[in-house]
Amino acid sequence: MAKLQFRAKQGDTQAIAALLKTAFPVQPIEVKARLEDSCLILHLETLDLLEQAPTLTFLERWLLLLHPSGIDFVQVQAQLQGQANLSWEKSLPFGQLAPYNKEPTHGSTPEENDLLTVDELGPYYQQLNLEPGTTIEVINQTYLKLKVEAQQQDNSERLTALKETYQTLKTQLQLRANLAAQEERELMTPTEQLGRLLQQQGLRTTQISFAARQLHIQLPISHYPKPRKPVAKIYTLLETLNLANLQLDDLETVVVYGLSAPKQVVWQRQFPLPKQGFSREDTDLLSFRNRFSSAIIFPALSILAWVLNIMPLTKFLLRGVKIWFHEFGHATIAWLSGRRAIPLPFGWTNVEPNRSLFVYFAILLLLLLLFWVGRREKRRWPMVLAVAIALLQFWMTWLMPLRTFNVLLAFGGIGGEFYLCAFFMVSYFFSLPEYFRWDFYRFPVVLGAAFTFWDNVGFWRKINLGQASIPYLQSIGRMLSGCHYCYLFLFCV
Repeated sequence: MAKLQFRAKQGDTQAIAALLKTAFPVQPIEVKARLEDSCLILHLETLDLLEQAPTLTFLERWLLLLHPSGIDFVQVQAQLQGQANLSWEKSLPFGQLAPYNKEPTHGSTPEENDLLTVDELGPYYQQLNLEPGTTIEVINQTYLKLKVEAQQQDNSERLTALKETYQTLKTQLQLRANLAAQEERELMTPTEQLGRLLQQQGLRTTQISFAARQLHIQLPISHYPKPRKPVAKIYTLLETLNLANLQLDDLETVVVYGLSAPKQVVWQRQFPLPKQGFSREDTDLLSFRNRFSSAIIFPALSILAWVLNIMPLTKFLLRGVKIWFHEFGHATIAWLSGRRAIPLPFGWTNVEPNRSLFVYFAILLLLLLLFWVGRREKRRWPMVLAVAIALLQFWMTWLMPLRTFNVLLAFGGIGGEFYLCAFFMVSYFFSLPEYFRWDFYRFPVVLGAAFTFWDNVGFWRKINLGQASIPYLQSIGRMLSGCHYCYLFLFCV
């Protein structure tokens, strides 16, 4: 497939036809392609009549992604299998397919002195026996017709003159089209530009807006009772666009609504904004959308944590990190159970046996704050996390038996070295609401969590293989505690 794509990008018509046949949304289809000068002629044969507008829209996007070299125009011919005549025929100026997708380059804006006047273009139109102002589709068809006649007459001078005339008219019309498109885009807002592009894809929108790094697109339910097809079209369009030119590269998610009436949502779909090439997010290491940070830095931190564990000196110096996670494991069990707890760095957590309304409502208030900011910024996972912890807190505080609390509190130390570390490592990939930003702090936190997590995984694996004994006593003068009996119990079970 990669070799076929390479040939197609070089302008190989057979490769283009083969790729288009597999990518075309309507199946079965027969595709024939040939190249005449710089015009690619695509002949499409299907069992059912192809609708002109959707077909041309798909071909524009597909050719834009493929971008074969040496092609200035595309002529599309649609025909029903078994019929002699064409169903319809349309020409596309390939040079004008991507005004929204090209990066702005110096000197790309056509200046007025580069354009010929209508009077200056008059002789060129006359050589093709056309009136001034004729569309590019008619020019293309006329040129191909006159070219065939000149070839049949073996008139090389006529062929050269026709080619020069055609190239001049094509260049001038492209310059005018590009200038008009640029002037139109400068007068349009990003939402208007996106609305125009969606309309070209055959989508009817009622409203497009930006809020909290989200793109909101509203569709009428009368035209789109089900979300699958319109959402797929929107995603495909956003994937092919240069979002920076539309000022959409700062957004994170896209939310598509099907409305039966204003503010009456029938269905809703949400997906991340499609990633495109090397973006500005990839240059910001603190960004949660930085692909290098996710694909390289996180594994690097895990490997570094493993290396620190196999070095006796660093393992001894960083032992305090393990102690903190151990004691916070005890403390989190106590806090979620409504008890006061103070984790201390020398390996002890003071826990009060009686419930405290202050602790319960203080933690509940923090969870409500997390839910509120998550809802305000339309971030789903902080809201789910807040609700899940609140339900767990209610059960552990008011419904959990005292015996279960004592067992969990004893196990909370080693549990914290696992579940707290795993939670922080997974949270590396999730951005908290702006109120709780931790884009920088996640790096040292993940390093400490990975250091503790992998050390414990290796240690308890050795115990399981009989290569190490269960630590009934802590190595730095700690007294025998109830949690070690819990280790023994769980290990035996």
